[in-house]
Amino acid sequence: MSDNLDNNPSLARVKELLHYEPVTGEFRWLVTRSRSAKVGDVAGTLGRTGYIQIQVDRTSYKAHRLAFLFMEGSLPPAV
Repeated sequence: MSDNLDNNPSLARVKELLHYEPVTGEFRWLVTRSRSAKVGDVAGTLGRTGYIQIQVDRTSYKAHRLAFLFMEGSLPPAV
């Protein structure tokens, strides 16, 4: 899955699903998503390009973009 820049998730939706720890950069699930992604588990998988990807509502996002969203409240425009 590729990073979706046109259909960004809302900050409220991401905060319903994930907790972000800025000191470590880790995202953890606040809800059980599947048998392999339970509450408290570290979210995301390492993609082929070396970036951590996290799936929100069937769309994959790079973790660093979600971290920016958490810290700034919105995502920067696509370049």
